[in-house]
Amino acid sequence: SANVFPADKRPSDEATCVFQVKVVDKKSYCKAFEGIVRSLDKMENASIPSVTLSKREFLFKDVKYLQLQVESFTISNGPVPCQFEFISKPNEDAYCKPWLIAKPSKGFLMPDSEVVIALELCVNKSTATALNSGEDKLEDILVLHLDRGKDYFLSVSGNYLPSCFGCPIQTLCYMKEPIREMLPEAIRELDVVLHQVMPI
Repeated sequence: SANVFPADKRPSDEATCVFQVKVVDKKSYCKAFEGIVRSLDKMENASIPSVTLSKREFLFKDVKYLQLQVESFTISNGPVPCQFEFISKPNEDAYCKPWLIAKPSKGFLMPDSEVVIALELCVNKSTATALNSGEDKLEDILVLHLDRGKDYFLSVSGNYLPSCFGCPIQTLCYMKEPIREMLPEAIRELDVVLHQVMPI
């Protein structure tokens, strides 16, 4: 049997323990975190479609009834494939006014490719009346939207040469001067008066 001495059961007043603890260096941590964020931002920005438009303002001069006018521009794509489409503005059903159309109005572009867009303007019997009277003008803003990208805004303007087409026959009968020499407000006022006197 082992010999047990009183000293063997005496409590010790001192003890030495060695621990290995991982300490985060806040300065190095912040620097590494910022680097990761910058890398992610760079990757995200590199994946966002971006295009260049050859023209953003379009002027249609001296537009006549049923006389087609066309203005074109080029969409040049960057290194990321992109899908584009003309979209309607808030509270509007169509992407443009009825006398205007874009061809094509949507499409897909491969990296570093191009497409030519034609803006066709034509005034017909359904749109001439409002243009004759000044209720409508050849002014519009088109919104070209890129999927996962930003929107581009195109300005369209012009002047319409009023004609007898689209003008009520009773209004034409009471005109004392050629319609193109009359102000749109005068045409509209005459039309309103005649509708009150001779309702259809």
